[in-house]
Amino acid sequence: RKQLARAHSNGNLMAAAEEQSPLLGLARAELDEASLTDLPQDLQAKVRECVDLFNNDKTLEAGKALAVLDAEAPSACDSLRTFLGSDTFLGIRKICDEQRELLQLLRSSDGWNMVKESTCRRNVKVFHRSEPDSALHGFKVEATIRAPLKNCLTLVNEIDLYGQWLPFLTRTEEVERFHRNSRVAIIEWRMMWPMWWRDFCVRGVATDAFDSDDGVLVSVKSFDNQAKPGAAPLYPPRRGVCRIDVKYGALLLRPVSAKEVSFSAIMHVDPKLAILPTSLINWAATYVGYWGLLYFERRARALGRADPATDPHLLKAVENREFYDEMDRRLREYKLRVSPADVDVEDVVSESDEEDFGDEEVPGDSDYSDDEEEEPPSDRTDDVDAKGEQGESWSSWAWSWVGQ
Repeated sequence: RKQLARAHSNGNLMAAAEEQSPLLGLARAELDEASLTDLPQDLQAKVRECVDLFNNDKTLEAGKALAVLDAEAPSACDSLRTFLGSDTFLGIRKICDEQRELLQLLRSSDGWNMVKESTCRRNVKVFHRSEPDSALHGFKVEATIRAPLKNCLTLVNEIDLYGQWLPFLTRTEEVERFHRNSRVAIIEWRMMWPMWWRDFCVRGVATDAFDSDDGVLVSVKSFDNQAKPGAAPLYPPRRGVCRIDVKYGALLLRPVSAKEVSFSAIMHVDPKLAILPTSLINWAATYVGYWGLLYFERRARALGRADPATDPHLLKAVENREFYDEMDRRLREYKLRVSPADVDVEDVVSESDEEDFGDEEVPGDSDYSDDEEEEPPSDRTDDVDAKGEQGESWSSWAWSWVGQ
């Protein structure tokens, strides 16, 4: 713990992260140019290509380049095999494999049970999957977002502003940034009494998958919980907040047209709610996933008509112009290759394009009253014997909630 604190206090978070997991600090791969001279020219070019792809956040393409090198390794010189066995390439390989597996999970339907399907044209589907003999629960959401990809990426990128469009969140904070697309964030949300509020601390990594026509892939997993046994978390939860474990999660945003995006997200978590039946956890997660997605779409659509002088997301885009200019460049390259007719289409959703929520209505901000406490409870417990403020038992309150 002292080593972690010392590294953190010295501003060297990368060293602190590597104390927890050597791969957490791998935001950039470094090549030993001197060692490259032992390789033939064609292999030098392939090694540099693999590293450059990885360093430019094209992890899936880097994995393909690495597979080409693996295929040549048996008949190549010893220097190539040494390169592929180095810490740098082992780190690249693990991250590439992780991203590829997440992409396959997002596309797979095996083991998922649909628990909700919308009647509106965005075709929102929510799935659930339980892990046998485990506290883990899997959730999956699929939909078509009727908003430009640029707007969706802007919402995902600005972590500190998540609370602007998800009113049940009480804390959204980007606590560290290893690289422009590799960050650590804390997300906290309110829970119904008598349960403690929940949060998670995750490391998110975004992958540029435009070259394989997959758009943008974002992977997340618990950061604190990757520590060695007994190690203190770098970012502990606030008092009265229970931290959940995120085994893995992923979000895929793939453009369908100039103004439509295919949205797919999965999350495997331990919500630390062993006292609740699976059916109740399933219902709550379905509600949050379904309405959270509609909130996301509503904000993404509104972003195209927002005032650049006052909108917080557009102001952030001005502050971080280099990042958003690069995002615009990649989006334009993708459009030129896949759909040239959409290159000059404005990323604006017309007000006349009315929102269609089927037979349901997106809850407004008024559904989350300002009268509710804004600080997490400090002395609440998840004890099933806890009493309500009016003296009712936890169980009677829970069943009345389910009835509602």
